[in-house]
This record gives sequence, C-alpha cells and structure tokens, in this order.
Amino acid sequence: MKRIIISSLAALLTITMSAQENPERGFVITNDNDTIYGMIDFRTDDINAQQCYFKSDNTDEYKYYYPGQIVGYRFMRNGKLYVSKELEYDGLMHQLFAEYMVKGMLNVYRVKGLSWDDIYFFENENGKIVAYRNSERDSSADDKEITKNAQNLFSFLAPSSINASEAVKIGKMSTNQILDIAKIYHDDVCTSGEDCIKYEYDEKSDKNKSAFFAYAGVSHFFSGDVMEYASVSPFVGIGWDINQDRIAKGMTLQVTAEFFSLKQTETFSDGRKETSSSLVPFLKFGAQNKTGKDKSAKFTYRYGFTLFPVVFCIYGGIGTEIPIESGGACVVMLNGCSPCILSSTEGYKGYISASIGYKF
Repeated sequence: MKRIIISSLAALLTITMSAQENPERGFVITNDNDTIYGMIDFRTDDINAQQCYFKSDNTDEYKYYYPGQIVGYRFMRNGKLYVSKELEYDGLMHQLFAEYMVKGMLNVYRVKGLSWDDIYFFENENGKIVAYRNSERDSSADDKEITKNAQNLFSFLAPSSINASEAVKIGKMSTNQILDIAKIYHDDVCTSGEDCIKYEYDEKSDKNKSAFFAYAGVSHFFSGDVMEYASVSPFVGIGWDINQDRIAKGMTLQVTAEFFSLKQTETFSDGRKETSSSLVPFLKFGAQNKTGKDKSAKFTYRYGFTLFPVVFCIYGGIGTEIPIESGGACVVMLNGCSPCILSSTEGYKGYISASIGYKF
C-alpha cells in the first residue's frame, strides 16, 4: 500500500512539473543599469534563485537570464526582488539570484535551494557577509551545527550592535524575527537620523492562494461478484484548493471529502441476499489543472488517488469553472474512479459521477 501511494505521488509530480509558464508583470535591470519592462515567469523560490525567464514588451519570445548576466529582476504585483550575488555557503561559492529582503545598514538576502532550510545572508555596512541556516533544533548531532550557526551570526552582529546580536535565537526564527534583527541593527548603527532602511519583502508574496468549494451529484457504481451496489447513488462533497501556479500554471492541489449514500446487496453462498444502506466517506488527494483567462470559464481536468477505509483507487475527471459576477464560481465536474488497486471490500470496482457545486 505504501509503495503504491509513493508511486502515485511521484506520477502526479511528473505530470504537474511539465506545465507552461506562469507570467507576471515585472522588469529586469541590466548590467548597464537599464530597466526593461515585460513579463517574468514566476516560479518557486529555488527556481527563481537560478534563473530569470523574461520576455520584454518589445519582443514575442522569452529569454533566459542567469545570475551575473543581469543586476537583478523584480515582480511588480507582489514586489519580490532578486539580485545577482556571489555568496559563500558551506565552503563553496555560489552565483545566485538572492531575494532582497531588507536594504539598509544591514542588508538581508534569502536563498532557497542550497539546503532543505532557507539560507539567509546578512551583509553589514562594510560589505562583509555571513550565512545563516534557518533550521529547527533537534536531538541529532546536527544540533551542534545549528547552535554554531547561531553563534556565528551573534559574533557577526555583536561588534556593531549588541542589541541585534541578543535578538538571535538558536533554532528556527520566523521571517519577522529575522527582519527585526535588521531593524535593531539599523537603529543602533545609523546615526545620521535619516530613514535609510527599506523593507523589500512583503510576506503576502509567499502565501499560496486557496479556496473552498462544495458540491453535490450522483454516481454509478460498478459492482463485483459478491457485493452489488445500487446503480445510482447520491453524494455530497467538500474540498480545498491550494494554488500552485509557481510550480505549474493553472495547477492547484486538492483535498476533497465525498459522502455517498450507498445501498448495497450482499449475496451469500447459500443464495441468501441481504440489503443495507450506509453513508460511506471517500477521501481524495490529487491535483487540478485549468486553462482559460482569469475572468473566463475554465476547462479543468483532475487526477489523484482515492482513499476509502479499505480501498485505494486512482481517479480522474474533467469539468469547468464558470465565474459568477457576485464572486466565486460555479463548478461542474465529471469524475471516474478506476477499478481498485487494493481492496478488502469484495465487489467494489469503481464508479463514475457527475456533480455541480460552488467555489467560494
């Protein structure tokens, strides 16, 4: 069972990673300090650290820029700013697009992809840089490295601002705690009285959009040899969409729960039959891809796996989302669940369903 779930998740990731661009309005800054406006592919932070896929307003084709080829690039809607930096981490030099978090007496940059954890780079007014791995404490030998990591940052800050150094925590710090360190350092070091600190980071830019939806419909179950199901069964469902445009344009991860009113007839070896009714829950994990402009009806296709207390099945479906002027969208879905891969319920062989609902 465990192997099947892992294999199914791997297949889903393979499908979703091959989708098209996710363009956002923005600009690049060339090495000649020219600003060029256009569209930038807005991807995950670790991909953004490696490349900038950009199409200017004067061309029809996208072009890759890599760290060092441009000064940096910025998204206009969410304000994310990436700059080319050569940074040392774990004894190696890396040419990267680092996300610019704070500009001031203590610059703060963030990079994802060098480790499982976020790596922050603090640059003081003299241009010296120290790396900070933002990691949880644990009981392993790695905890010594985490403690040493915090001590290095403490020693870096203390000569100029003992207050900022005392704000360093051993273990994982929130983004706000890290930005507070920069503010404390700036207040201690910037003596001119000028407002020379600028927060480039907006925490809203890292949050995935999500939406709830509810629906109802009917299903036709395919019966087996031992257990027969009523040909038509009503059901209701609720779900949660988590937007994943930065991984693949138009993709959302989905978790849904469906409740079927099943009437089933069991045939025993002596020819005797017993009929019973029950409310059966189905839990689904998967993804949905959709095509169409933001304010137009969207064609959707869905895929994933279904967990029922005693079965594991692959499902797929098609549908549409029709925007409603007052907000939300009308959701229409046609789904099918394949014959079970694993089942201790003899006779359950899958189903097809049709439903209509509302996305909030």
